[in-house]
Amino acid sequence: MTSSSSNEVVVMRDPEKGYALCREFVTATILPRFRRAVVQMLTLPNHYIISALHETVISIENVIDKKIRKIMVGNNHSAEYLRTRVLHFAGNILFKSDIERKMKMLMSNAFKVSFLLYETLEEKDNEISVCHESVLVMLRETVMHLIDPNSFDVMSVVFQAHNQAVWHIIANMAKRKCAISTELISLSDNTKRCQRITDWTVIIGLSRLKPTKKTLQQAMEKCFITTLAEKIYNFVIVEYPQSSGVIDDLRCCMQNNGGFGRMLLMDTLTKDVEQRLLQVGVGTTEILEGYASAVECLRRLDPTCVIMQQICSIIRQYIKQRPDTVRCIITYITGEKREELSEQLAMRRTAFLDEEELVGVNDELVPGSDDTAERNWMDWLPDPPDANPCQSRRYRQNADVFNMLVSVYGSKEIFVKEYRELLAERLTKSWNRDPQFEQRYLELLKLRFSEGELQQCEVMLKDMRDSEHIDCLVDNLLPFPINARIISSFFWPKIENEEFTMPQALMIGLDEYARGFEAHKGSRKLEWMSAVGSIELEVELDDVKAVVAVSPAHAAVLSLFTKKETWTVDEMAAELKMDKRNVKKRLEWWQNSGVVYASAGESEAKTWHLASGTSKMERLQVEHDMEEDISDDDKNEDMEAVDALEQYWIYTKSFIANQEPVKAERLHTIFRMFASPGQHGPTLEDVVAFLQRKVKLNLLSCVNGLYKVVKDAPAQ
Repeated sequence: MTSSSSNEVVVMRDPEKGYALCREFVTATILPRFRRAVVQMLTLPNHYIISALHETVISIENVIDKKIRKIMVGNNHSAEYLRTRVLHFAGNILFKSDIERKMKMLMSNAFKVSFLLYETLEEKDNEISVCHESVLVMLRETVMHLIDPNSFDVMSVVFQAHNQAVWHIIANMAKRKCAISTELISLSDNTKRCQRITDWTVIIGLSRLKPTKKTLQQAMEKCFITTLAEKIYNFVIVEYPQSSGVIDDLRCCMQNNGGFGRMLLMDTLTKDVEQRLLQVGVGTTEILEGYASAVECLRRLDPTCVIMQQICSIIRQYIKQRPDTVRCIITYITGEKREELSEQLAMRRTAFLDEEELVGVNDELVPGSDDTAERNWMDWLPDPPDANPCQSRRYRQNADVFNMLVSVYGSKEIFVKEYRELLAERLTKSWNRDPQFEQRYLELLKLRFSEGELQQCEVMLKDMRDSEHIDCLVDNLLPFPINARIISSFFWPKIENEEFTMPQALMIGLDEYARGFEAHKGSRKLEWMSAVGSIELEVELDDVKAVVAVSPAHAAVLSLFTKKETWTVDEMAAELKMDKRNVKKRLEWWQNSGVVYASAGESEAKTWHLASGTSKMERLQVEHDMEEDISDDDKNEDMEAVDALEQYWIYTKSFIANQEPVKAERLHTIFRMFASPGQHGPTLEDVVAFLQRKVKLNLLSCVNGLYKVVKDAPAQ
């Protein structure tokens, strides 16, 4: 060992002593400066990170080289050996110490930026492409220094940073792909995306870390699952069937990755359903639509139908608590969704069984699509771990929208009873009845129910066919066309009737029809029910003509004005043997149509006159939505129901003030939830009457069916 002047570094021939001196230099001098440099680089904009990192790594290596050359002057072999050891030590100290997490973050950011630059290389601007290529070359050089076994040799740090960057890149790809319109989302074109990541990895000098196509494909599919899980409610409840393509891709991704994301999807959908669908302000029909969409969509997403059963059971338990659920379901099945369900009924011939009856029953004993199961035995898959072992697999997988909707009742007998009542209402009260469709639909229902369960419905439809036959037989005997509905009362549900005196001209035709019927049916006689049916009238007033279909009661009230043009309510009630309130209600309907009017100056409208001039007669020239007649007892019940809502006025006022404007339908849904168990609660008409009462008191305002609180209204 020789000594130099005070300004010269001591030259050592012993490599071990030189190594110790270099370690002290790295620890005492380089490490503090490197810590500060890392913190500063983390605050830099992304486009400066690569150049700053390159400059830092190269400068550290140069400083160490310079230090070693000064220590090992004249001993090149030992200097090279010492350089490798010192750089390894520097790698352990600088890149694997307490700042390892920051270094991974810094390098991961550098990789993310480099991928963005790589994707822009194909742009036409040559100047920009050259600039980006130079930055990528700079990063490649930095990476090569970091992973070189003769240099820092920190492959593990680079590997982890690269993995983080790749996951981030893939996640961003998935988010961008899933942010577009649902109909345009497609997860099938992943090959090109995976190839771009592979090529980029090679360009930045990490060919040894190049991920396989399968690895990238799986990572991308997992990111797609995680991203789509955030919007699963929209795909399942709101947008289906438009989202069917996304659901198919999502199913494939989950199957390719061993059910990855299954619990995430289920938990997210459960939470969103409870927060967005199962709310007091959401109408029962809207919930049923979401329920039907969930059945169809989740069957498509999960062929085992386990997710469908779990999500639908949550909706089913909630909707059972609503008093209007039964009627809404039967209306939904046989009305709004009948065309779609008709196709399902025709395609799937599985008998309907109550779910409770199948608990613990062997699947081999459950009637179902055995032929289909045998044909598709090669596609058999075991139930997932979250399947209920006590639940019939065959029942679960054979359940379609119809079965799941009927299962809300808890019993098919209740469904048949409600269907029978609704069928009677359609066949007797509806202006647009369609017996032919009802017959076809009944035949389809018989594929799910036994014939005995629907026997009464068959008799009801047979009555319609027999009635049409009688119409043809007696048609030539009638002064005007009559289409009667002759029912076998024993098989029909009870139909409310109202007794009053029918117009003489109408009774002549009805009597002729009855005589013709008795001539063909022997001892059987007809008993006319005046509360149901419709009469087509041609109303002419001052050269204005209109044809309108009204109830017999409305026709009877108007027919009195053919005798004289002025009547009192008492006179009309006595003439027709009809309750005064019902007479007045029908007069008000004709008044709204511009045919009659009440005397001015009377506190109550007691005297009514036939209108003169065209006035409002034009209203009858458009289609009228006839309100159904109600009996006197029902009228009293309606007034009581409206009065009963007064107890909720303070709550109603606060609710409207906070949520305004509010529709009556939304308040109707809330009031129905307040009803006691076993009671139906107020009707929509009751709620409207209650709100209109407050409008007349200037407590609320109503514009286009939207209610608001009058700000300066007196407190009540």
